[in-house]
Amino acid sequence: MITEITYNFLQNTPFEELINPAQHFTVDLTVIIILIVFIAFLFIISVIFALITMVLRLKNYLKGRKWSNLEDRWHDDLLAVISEAEEPSVLLDKVENEHKLYFLDYLFRFALRLKGPELHTLTEIAKPFEDTMVRRLSEGDTTQKVRAIITLDKLQLPVPKSDYIQLLDDPSPLVSLYAARAMIKQEYSDHEDVLEKIIFTLPRYENWSYRLLSNILAQAGSHNAHYLRNKLLDNNLEEKARIIIGESLILLNDIEAADTAARVLQNHPDDALAKTCLEIIANTGSPQHRKTVRPYLESSNPEIIGKSIEALGTIGNQEDIPAIEEAFNEQSNWIAFRAALALQQIKAEDVLQKISSNEGAKAQIALQVLQN
Repeated sequence: MITEITYNFLQNTPFEELINPAQHFTVDLTVIIILIVFIAFLFIISVIFALITMVLRLKNYLKGRKWSNLEDRWHDDLLAVISEAEEPSVLLDKVENEHKLYFLDYLFRFALRLKGPELHTLTEIAKPFEDTMVRRLSEGDTTQKVRAIITLDKLQLPVPKSDYIQLLDDPSPLVSLYAARAMIKQEYSDHEDVLEKIIFTLPRYENWSYRLLSNILAQAGSHNAHYLRNKLLDNNLEEKARIIIGESLILLNDIEAADTAARVLQNHPDDALAKTCLEIIANTGSPQHRKTVRPYLESSNPEIIGKSIEALGTIGNQEDIPAIEEAFNEQSNWIAFRAALALQQIKAEDVLQKISSNEGAKAQIALQVLQN
């Protein structure tokens, strides 16, 4: 603004008048006053911001000093309780009501370094304050809810199933996902009902990695694999949920999952689910699944062809060599590389040797696999 005023003044004033400032002393004085006022305004603003910064820093410093003093006050007693030199009551008497949440946060950070009996002792210390943290599950914002779930989970504090189920429908997918993860790790008597509710919510995590979700679901353990296999067969379940279930069975290395995957493939599912089922068979399948896999070599989807070849490399035999060799010769270099690996797994090095004696990119692929 000041620059514009000055520029207009210079543009509209004749040169001979500029060299005689006495004629326009009033105008010059106005500009100077405006500049002074503007500079003073900027100075006042900068002083205000500096004061605000100093106040905030002082406030944070005092808060940090307060928490540091509290931790110093609790530290020796906590070590004494963990080493069974003191009763927990000695430490608990030093925790005031207003500091309960911070004390639980302190125990959480301490728990990250412990396991076994020491962690169990920490759980016992935290139990009297459990309700304080559980209330955060319903009263806190997104960050507070997630922190509460993580803290309760790490300190191995039992949480009513109803509280976690309510969080599955939380507006924040992050809260819902952490609640699902914590529920799976809890030892509820009706674990299958819990899994049913979690699986029902899987489609809402549309922007999350399938691998992450399957890792969480796999924490249900091998003893729940039978239930997961049945859900993989459920045609009424959304495809994304079935894919995540399939990937979790791969992580569990469930032997019987290959039979389930073969049954799904016989119904000609969409490519994404078919790809997962072929991965299951490649992971834990057996030669009896060859007939189910081989038709998928005729797919128009390169990923499906690649996964079929990968599965045959694991479960196939000499009878599958012609089909794999055909895929090697007719498909892209990407598929040819997987076909070469499959031929090597089936012990068909002689076929690779014959291919490598030719010229071209395919021959180089065969030679590379043989050399590796």
